Amino acid sequence: MFLKVKVILKPPDSFSEIYSELRRIKFMCVFVIGKDNMCREKYMGKSKKISKWIMASSLLLTSLPCCADVAVIGNKSIAADSLTARQISNLWLGKSKFIPGGGKPIVVDQVSGTSVHNDFYKNVVKKNGSQLKAYWAKVVFSGKRAPPMVLMSDADVIEWVASTPGGLGYIDSASVNETVKVLFRNP
Repeated sequence: MFLKVKVILKPPDSFSEIYSELRRIKFMCVFVIGKDNMCREKYMGKSKKISKWIMASSLLLTSLPCCADVAVIGNKSIAADSLTARQISNLWLGKSKFIPGGGKPIVVDQVSGTSVHNDFYKNVVKKNGSQLKAYWAKVVFSGKRAPPMVLMSDADVIEWVASTPGGLGYIDSASVNETVKVLFRNP
């Protein structure tokens, strides 16, 4: 098992400083678990034992900023004040033709592979990437419906939803503004 990790010795000012430092580094050292089950640092062909807690804390620091809090947003003209995860799943998979409270939905998606896209489908719709591809291949092949339109960023989704009656989208909850209505938040 090989992991690329940099151990930061001075205390950081913030987690964002840690994240930016870790992203900047392409290769610092590789930690390996040896035959004797000891954690070793391999660097420039040399090996030395290191404590497991340093490795564990380094791994924890690298995994902190991985997840986005997702907010499902709608046009202000939508009558519903909130939606459940099941209703949202049905809307994004094209299984519901109407928004609860009335109105025809027009949903948009974000680019596949972004953290907000992955978190939305994993935590709200409950489908991973391969399940989603298989679902849409089946639905499109049957001629029932097409997948949602894809937009590039949170700002694009907000702009589109704000200007489209019945428009629904999802964004990182930190990007929400007053031009749209928040219908669901996934903590």
